[in-house]
Amino acid sequence: MSVHPQAQVLLDARKQQKFVPDDNNIAQFRAVADQSSRCDTSSIRTVQSNKGLQASCCCRSSINGQHIASVEDIKIPGGAGSIKARVYNPEPQASAPLPVLVYLHGGGWVMCSIETHDALCRDLAKQSNIIVVSVDYRLAPEHKFPAGLEDCYAALLWVSQNAKQLNADSNRLAIGGDSAGGNLTAATLLLAHEQGSVPVAFQLLMYPSCDVRDTESRRLYLNGYGLDKEMKTYFLNSYTHDPVEDGKNPLVSPLMADDLSFMPPTYLMTAECDPLRDEGKMLADRLVKDGVSCTYKCYEGMIHGFCTYMYMMPMDTGVQAVTDCVAQLKKYLHGSK
Repeated sequence: MSVHPQAQVLLDARKQQKFVPDDNNIAQFRAVADQSSRCDTSSIRTVQSNKGLQASCCCRSSINGQHIASVEDIKIPGGAGSIKARVYNPEPQASAPLPVLVYLHGGGWVMCSIETHDALCRDLAKQSNIIVVSVDYRLAPEHKFPAGLEDCYAALLWVSQNAKQLNADSNRLAIGGDSAGGNLTAATLLLAHEQGSVPVAFQLLMYPSCDVRDTESRRLYLNGYGLDKEMKTYFLNSYTHDPVEDGKNPLVSPLMADDLSFMPPTYLMTAECDPLRDEGKMLADRLVKDGVSCTYKCYEGMIHGFCTYMYMMPMDTGVQAVTDCVAQLKKYLHGSK
């Protein structure tokens, strides 16, 4: 199937830009991404930094996320210092504790933040009636593997141990993320299993990076579909000390883990025109093989990152995908059918 027309609009806009981060400009790319997530405009425009880097932006207020009763930035203690996090609570005066989702943003381990994923986290919290704790883990290349992963694990452990402080129910604790955040989600659960420390009720994986090995979808979609080979190579080289050796580690490539039977119930979604599609499907199949309850869905005509792009421009399938994620969160955290 061809790329959906709404996704093609984004790809066409990006063809006009040379979107290739490197060590010299990554700080500027991060600043532009954060700035574009906060704009409020009715048409596509360009956000430009003082170094000339550009990013298309169409964050219309009508699709820019939900109003949440309580949004608070906090500091979580970590092994290398405090970790910034943002807590979304749709019902701070609730008479009973709410379920809680620890959310790990995507961005190739090197970009994005709690700012870029603010609208998505608002939607997940509001529509699912859960608390969301979005984690600003350390980024590469300044902080290579396993620094960011250690922050994610520390955040999950802290939320589990301090649920009462958040008016959250530690027995209904979930973790999730998109792209590199999906990778960190699965890796955090592997680490938690090794430590025997945190019971988790549900896992949400949105077009996750699961393996460094080649696949058919990588060959088909690694150029011209939003996550190009040059960009993906930079991401992996920035995150790892040695992409070949570290890539064999299940904490980098969760699909290489010997055993996944301990994983919680999982919803794993992919995009059809995404180089990461096949490894996501392989992880879903592997979870089922290992006895894990896993629901898998591939969204036709979609490209990598479409669930966050929907806050920048019209993306009807993105709206549906988030609705599907909400349904799964309600099912496993609220017992909804």
